Amino acid sequence: MRPSTAIGSGEPSKMGRNAILALLSANLICLCLHVFDKHRARTGGRRVSEGRLLRWSVVGPVGALLGVWLLRHKTRKTRYLVRLAGALVLSAAMHIWLLLNR
Repeated sequence: MRPSTAIGSGEPSKMGRNAILALLSANLICLCLHVFDKHRARTGGRRVSEGRLLRWSVVGPVGALLGVWLLRHKTRKTRYLVRLAGALVLSAAMHIWLLLNR
């Protein structure tokens, strides 16, 4: 198992920084998709598909939760919330696997 910091320094490795940046980016994209879909729901435009929201929820779980809780987006859709819970469990399993197998 490789350490997440360069040996002898307190700074994260380049790979660690890139992983953090990718995770932050995925969460931001997921949150933006929820914001955009909420806006389109209010204005009557073309919506983001639930499938796309759920796929991004796997890689950006924090963004998905913020989108649902802060915007109160899709909170009445039981089917979506059940699928979101499944996506979050899948996301947690994926992140744990990646941490253990790096």
